[in-house]
Amino acid sequence: MNADPQSHDAAEIIRGLSSLPGGISVEVTSKRFPRLGPAEPGTGYVQEEQSFDLHHLPDDLPIPNGMDEIVITMQGTLDGEDSTLSLLTRVNSVLGSVSTNTCWEARTFLGATHTRPRPYKINLFTEFFGRPPQA
Repeated sequence: MNADPQSHDAAEIIRGLSSLPGGISVEVTSKRFPRLGPAEPGTGYVQEEQSFDLHHLPDDLPIPNGMDEIVITMQGTLDGEDSTLSLLTRVNSVLGSVSTNTCWEARTFLGATHTRPRPYKINLFTEFFGRPPQA
């Protein structure tokens, strides 16, 4: 288990997303922003990007600790039997199953209704603004 609560949440969300219909891949972008003060060498900005195949997730998802912002982007497709309402309900269910103190937001983008299979993209991100950076 990951010691950082936000990183642990991200790993749990990714595991939950793997159960969604038509899931193809997930990308994780983690950012840490500069701290105020002279004690930090360099720019202080760190960004790490990772990609995972939802059908072959590693046992231990390597989500970095101590990041200020984590963005999870999932790509998938819906066939004719899967409805968009069902997809949105399942995304909310995934977020609801993670016990967390971090506020996660979700945005879902759906391709044209006449396209089969219908592509979709789900962005999940932490609400960075309004909370102080972690030291």
